[in-house]
Amino acid sequence: MDIKGAYLNGKIVEELYMKQPTGFEDGTVRVCRLCRGIYGLRQAGNVWNHEFNETMREFGYTRLRSDYCTYIRHNRDAFLIMIVWVDDIITVANNKAEIDRAEAEMKSKYSVKVIGEPTNNPEFHARTKHIDITLHFLRDHVEAGTLELKHIPSRENLADIFTKGLSRQLHQDLTSRLGLLPVQGGVL
Repeated sequence: MDIKGAYLNGKIVEELYMKQPTGFEDGTVRVCRLCRGIYGLRQAGNVWNHEFNETMREFGYTRLRSDYCTYIRHNRDAFLIMIVWVDDIITVANNKAEIDRAEAEMKSKYSVKVIGEPTNNPEFHARTKHIDITLHFLRDHVEAGTLELKHIPSRENLADIFTKGLSRQLHQDLTSRLGLLPVQGGVL
């Protein structure tokens, strides 16, 4: 799924003003007060993330503490995982009904373009080929029983040191586990 104009959905709570946009000047020195996020605004990503997270909570999803771009929802025997990258969403579920429900929910709140299976859509496929290959590879091995997926908490995930801001203690623990030595003076 692709959320059209995602940043425009984020509501700005503080007072922010901008010059009149080119082509929309009225010949005065008046400025525009921003009520919504716009592309290019430093706060836009954060505002959109807050808006989207609230929507996901309304729909019954839980955001993973280990990866703030991943949401999960359980309903009896059904589950759905949404992986978000700004305004692009990949859904993984154990049944089609859950995916249809998620698409309907997103459409009720935002302007959404459903892209469908990556392999059947050249536009999407070109942009996400690496995800497509990895996802299908992993799914095939999980289904065949040759691969078991397990959650690794941040305190144990060595890769987090390269991808996330960590507390000093966790950073030091992970660098030690990697066999990295502190630089002279003991500062990492």
